[in-house]
Amino acid sequence: MNELKIKILETIRQNDGQLSWYQLDRTLSDSGVEHSGNLMQVLRELVASELISTSAGANPAQPLYSITENGTCLLEEAAGA
Repeated sequence: MNELKIKILETIRQNDGQLSWYQLDRTLSDSGVEHSGNLMQVLRELVASELISTSAGANPAQPLYSITENGTCLLEEAAGA
């Protein structure tokens, strides 16, 4: 698990179910996390790995992201490593 994925998981956990990809992009950029335009790809990977899930937001093109139990466990393991 690379640092970018960990930062994304941490950000989603702190704002569980409240942020779309656009808001995640702004939050990561504001905190100085470099994601070089590949945020959507990483989010798709995290969904496919069942570390995060999506739910419908106000804008159908911008689902909201939540961390799953697997994602929370992975973050706890990463913090302990």
